[in-house]
Amino acid sequence: MEAAPVEASLAYRAAPLRFPTRALQQRMHGTVLLRVLVDETGKPVQVTVEHGSGYPLLDRSAIEQVMAGWRFQPATVDGRAVRALARVPVTFNLRE
Repeated sequence: MEAAPVEASLAYRAAPLRFPTRALQQRMHGTVLLRVLVDETGKPVQVTVEHGSGYPLLDRSAIEQVMAGWRFQPATVDGRAVRALARVPVTFNLRE
């Protein structure tokens, strides 16, 4: 049986955030707080929204981008890499 993932603050390498075109046109912005399940290699395997931005389009985009391009520093317990849950804020900022 697989051990439950540990809760951890994990360092991560974010891919450059792409702003959805429709969100730009409609001037949507905000921060999505995601819960990311990270495997032993640092790859996100499951992403859920813990606190939405108020815009489902931004929330979906954040999930897709984290799953597709982000990598995390794996959590370790007793020197071994383990699965971990991390909270990750993704902020969509409109630049004037």
